[in-house]
Amino acid sequence: MGGPYYQMLFPSMGFGADIYSPKPSVKFIEIADTSKAYTIVVSDIFGNESTAAFNLKGTSTSSFIKANTENRMQPGIVNFYEDDLVRFVFPEDAFYDAFNFQYKVAASTDRGAVSFQIQTTPENIPVQDYFDVSIKPDRAGVLLNPDRIIMKRIGRGRTEVKKARLEKDFYAASFRDFGGFQLIQDLEPPTIVANLFSGKTVTGSTRITIDVADNNRIIKDFKARIDDKWVLFYPTGNRYHYYPDEHFPPGEHKLSVVVIDEAGNTATKDWIIKR
Repeated sequence: MGGPYYQMLFPSMGFGADIYSPKPSVKFIEIADTSKAYTIVVSDIFGNESTAAFNLKGTSTSSFIKANTENRMQPGIVNFYEDDLVRFVFPEDAFYDAFNFQYKVAASTDRGAVSFQIQTTPENIPVQDYFDVSIKPDRAGVLLNPDRIIMKRIGRGRTEVKKARLEKDFYAASFRDFGGFQLIQDLEPPTIVANLFSGKTVTGSTRITIDVADNNRIIKDFKARIDDKWVLFYPTGNRYHYYPDEHFPPGEHKLSVVVIDEAGNTATKDWIIKR
């Protein structure tokens, strides 16, 4: 259940749970220059087994390229990386194992982009806690409203958008996965579409439906009021619906809707309707 996953065959350096019990002297296999057979056996709680058999043959150590350990991330400590463009700060429990952290820079084609795209490598390293990403805006970008900056992450088939906070010359946000990060200036408010018009008459069986949308697909807040009194609309994705109840008594009333996106852009709409 839960989809495919990787099962490590050795204990990670920073994994403290006592679920592995390797022999004291055998934590990793050493691959020799001659071919050697290995077998992996996986069993479930009922004793059913699957077996994978394969041969491994090493290469002469003289052909290996020495790893760059300048940006080495270690488990169990606070790790950070910083240069003129970007800063990453990882808490001490972020990683189970050590690895070499790197990133690539690419120009962004996103509308409203005000920074380069920062692509972390390798992208598939699992992160066990939220970490801070700080990016310096590209000088070629024009910041029309510094309070409307969001950070977008794209990776593993998913897109995340977070409101970015200003920290000196950088904008920062917190994430829990690697990927491609960039700053976007979002000045576009959400849109509101409803099956209503001012002057419409509704009954208790009328389903009032309001669809909201945003250019970055994130709606942070939705509020509806009848005559300035809050009323509950039921959400299904970005669609909200409501059946007139005791909070919508007979007579003419003003229905107001306020929608806010992740960047803080606000859209409002009012209808005068009668029950």
